[in-house]
Amino acid sequence: MRRAVFPNNHRRRRTSHRRRSRKRIAYDALLHGDYYLLNIILDNWRFSGFIDLDHAGLSDRHIDVFWGSWTLWFNLHTSAYCNRFLDAYGRDVIDEGKLAAIAAMECFM
Repeated sequence: MRRAVFPNNHRRRRTSHRRRSRKRIAYDALLHGDYYLLNIILDNWRFSGFIDLDHAGLSDRHIDVFWGSWTLWFNLHTSAYCNRFLDAYGRDVIDEGKLAAIAAMECFM
């Protein structure tokens, strides 16, 4: 009988790490996946819908929140609208620490 290359507790540690990671990144929100000002439809300056949904899927809401904030800053050349966006989205469902982590990760995607 062949012995495993790694000790038995290696597998347990890896599994527990995955469980902790799942707690950090949720897959419970439908994302646009390409949240950008040009993909938002407004009707009389009120949100009406999205276009370009080919990257839509389930993931963590903080990804679209990050890109929503970023596109306001990048396209309007000011951060003045970011707080309004976050207030309208609902700050009660936004974890500032997770948003910062998503921002760091998205830079490499």
